[in-house]
Amino acid sequence: MTYEWKPGEFMRLWYCRGILELSMLLRLAVGLGVPSLLFLHDYPRLACIASAYLMYLPVALYFQIRRLARKNPALQQPTRLTYSPLKLKLEANGSIHQTEWQNFESWSQTRAYFFLVYCDNRLDLVIPKRAFNSIQLADFSQLLKLSLP
Repeated sequence: MTYEWKPGEFMRLWYCRGILELSMLLRLAVGLGVPSLLFLHDYPRLACIASAYLMYLPVALYFQIRRLARKNPALQQPTRLTYSPLKLKLEANGSIHQTEWQNFESWSQTRAYFFLVYCDNRLDLVIPKRAFNSIQLADFSQLLKLSLP
């Protein structure tokens, strides 16, 4: 089966994933920030700098993802996906990426995507569900349940 990212879909997807990670960081910062305000009330400049930095993070994330998408147009090229009980194979723009299921740590899904998490880093392999017909979708979901925790 072959899939292609819709215009802007790649940016929206990774920006939303990044915002979720930032929101966890912000919750931690707020959790630590409230008690520390009791100690930093004499340092208003430090509080302003910290607030400005936290507001800057989502903007910086957007521009990082935009730069990544522009520097690597192959990320948005049509991709051919082949899978078996032993491995997953992706072909895009003349390059082939093949990996065994044991190289993935876990997986999750949303209404529109599958997220496969590699063991050795924080990268996810994102596969749009629209790439599958209904039979293939059920087959792939079952394979993920059997192959990954």
